[in-house]
Amino acid sequence: MKTVRDIISGGVIFIAFFLSNGICGNSCDIAPVDSGFGAPGTYKIVVDTFPAPVVSPRSRLYVFRPDTREKAPCILFCPKYGSENPAEYSGMITYLASKGFVVVYPPYRAQVFTRKSIEVTTLTDEMFGIVAGVIRPYIDTTRIGFIGHSYGAGIVPGVTKRIVEKMGWGRNGAFMYLLSPWYFAGISKRELQAYPGNVKTVIQVFDDDNVNDPRIGSYLFQMISIPPENKEFFIVYGDSYEGCRMKSDFTVPLSRGAAGGEDNALDVYAVNRLCDALTKAVFNNDTAAGAFVFGNSTDRKVYMGTWPGGTPVKAMTATDNPREFISAKPYINSWISPRNPFADVTKFRQARRVYIEAKKKKVKDVTSYLVDTKKKEKGAEDDIDVFENPVDQGYGADGPFGAVKDSVTNPANPENPVLFFYPDKKQGQVPLVILMHGYSGQEHLFFEPFISHIVSRGYAVLYPIYPLFPLVSNKKDVLQKIFIVKTGIDECMKLHKDRIDTGRVAVAGQSFGGGMAPCIGYHVFKEKNWGAAGAFLFITAPWYTFDITDEQYKSFPAQVKLLMMIFDDDVTNDHQMAVDIFNSINIPPENKDYVTLYSDSSNGLTMNANHFVPYGIHYIYGEQNLLDYYGTYKLFDAMAEYVFNNNQAARDVALGNGSKEQTYMGDWSANRFVKPCTVTDNPRPMHSQYEYLWSWGNKLNPRRNAYNPADSTVIKIKKRAKEAKDK
Repeated sequence: MKTVRDIISGGVIFIAFFLSNGICGNSCDIAPVDSGFGAPGTYKIVVDTFPAPVVSPRSRLYVFRPDTREKAPCILFCPKYGSENPAEYSGMITYLASKGFVVVYPPYRAQVFTRKSIEVTTLTDEMFGIVAGVIRPYIDTTRIGFIGHSYGAGIVPGVTKRIVEKMGWGRNGAFMYLLSPWYFAGISKRELQAYPGNVKTVIQVFDDDNVNDPRIGSYLFQMISIPPENKEFFIVYGDSYEGCRMKSDFTVPLSRGAAGGEDNALDVYAVNRLCDALTKAVFNNDTAAGAFVFGNSTDRKVYMGTWPGGTPVKAMTATDNPREFISAKPYINSWISPRNPFADVTKFRQARRVYIEAKKKKVKDVTSYLVDTKKKEKGAEDDIDVFENPVDQGYGADGPFGAVKDSVTNPANPENPVLFFYPDKKQGQVPLVILMHGYSGQEHLFFEPFISHIVSRGYAVLYPIYPLFPLVSNKKDVLQKIFIVKTGIDECMKLHKDRIDTGRVAVAGQSFGGGMAPCIGYHVFKEKNWGAAGAFLFITAPWYTFDITDEQYKSFPAQVKLLMMIFDDDVTNDHQMAVDIFNSINIPPENKDYVTLYSDSSNGLTMNANHFVPYGIHYIYGEQNLLDYYGTYKLFDAMAEYVFNNNQAARDVALGNGSKEQTYMGDWSANRFVKPCTVTDNPRPMHSQYEYLWSWGNKLNPRRNAYNPADSTVIKIKKRAKEAKDK
């Protein structure tokens, strides 16, 4: 039998740092489902792949079908953003195909993420033509289902309506199954209120999820014109037992082919079993399956299996009134967002005026200001989640130079080049900034606003790309990526050494790249002796650090300066990683600062100090606002000016130890300051490690025993489980 894992290739793409790292895997020994809904399928699986050049030259369309000559119902599977390889969902896809369904996994790509600019290319006319042409020989078009996860769940309602109404598919049965849905793009409120009533709908959210606000799914559930007897809303809860923990979060439908994914009881009982019953109810008119999925309009608990000791796993909730069961905790994608097409537009029009107020400082002529304001108001909805940079002079303001881009082949990883950006019209050698991207930042457009800003100030940027695959699930694979980065730096320097002043060098990194920064900094500053005339580290929201020892931290060149920046609402990387780097590195307190940025809101608009500052709007979770301009850009500029040009006034901003110039984050309006950042030389983690997807106590962290070894994840979970049992 050929499984989904057989098709894993070097082109697999996934966003690792949105995924938690499970502890128990399959070691929980919860009895599998061997009969009834959720029981294993019996069909062997055939896997076909087809080129999909409409999306990109390397994109593939995957079709998983049972090994039978009979036409089977079709399920269109739309994954989370960035999951171009179905290996991430191998458990769910394999299960569906083994039950006798043709599963289609189409590629898609969104180019920009604003309210008016979300480009959904999953099933354009051309793409759907490819899909339809490929699957028609295998499928019964009168029975069709649509499954979506996260971003994929957000596009499914629009795609479903189009195919059911315009193509006439699904006459004998159609359904939508939406897991942890993102914002619903490509469909309006009016279209939801006139939705085909025969499309049975299930929405499922996960109680530990901190990515997608469950109010997004709740809104669609309440708004869509599908009879109550044909729709149901499910909430899945995490649970633990004697040291084994199953976390009900964004990763639940993901398999071991994805970072943080598991194939455990939550997948079997909450997802596969629900899929099985839903398909039987819709495609076979099975009344028992219909009762299992859609209930009888009353809130109910759904059995989720039993722990080895006989204790039931916490039951899943099924309801027609989801608002009573969902929380309003912080989420990466909150309901109140300029990207949400169903949020109150008037609030964002008010927020747009915040931007206009900030622009007043730039406008001297009152008449031209009024004209400009009218123009801005007229197009207010076009880019309301983008703040243009209001800083027009000093640190944070864009410089006079444009960027010239070059691409250099990396012999250690030919598929991912090293990118080199150089200021145009700039003569001679310039200072170098080595920028290591976050784990999913292979596309430089995600960081383009920050890169362009750095180059505009007269500095070169070296952007060494490392691949996503293989997963960073062990030390060997992490070290391989570090080796690729080092090789890429060396290769780029061979071609551009005449343009670079190696006496003035900065090493910057975000997330996974931030975890790389200490070892790359040691490599270039200590081993290569770069930065003798000026050197600094600029690290934001770092992941785990590898390839650097305590001795190397202690022997770090003392002339190097450090700005460590974390974000208060980051739920991805435990702040303890930043604290560890800051406290371990041999840089005097007067030459380093630990900066925390905070979220703030005004008139319904929130600027999120989360893991994705300073990503731009080309990234699904990126924003461009005052946190970027006054937080990242301003402090980076001041540090570069101080370190590279020995400007003491710049030092008061970059390493001001909490000075007003350093902590100022801009104005919402004439009478309202944005919440200032805080600065310290004695940092401590502000939140529990259990609030993060990548916690300090994770066994992958090579320094997890450097501080508070008794605070490891496993020990705390065992302690909690024992306390719960004793009660």
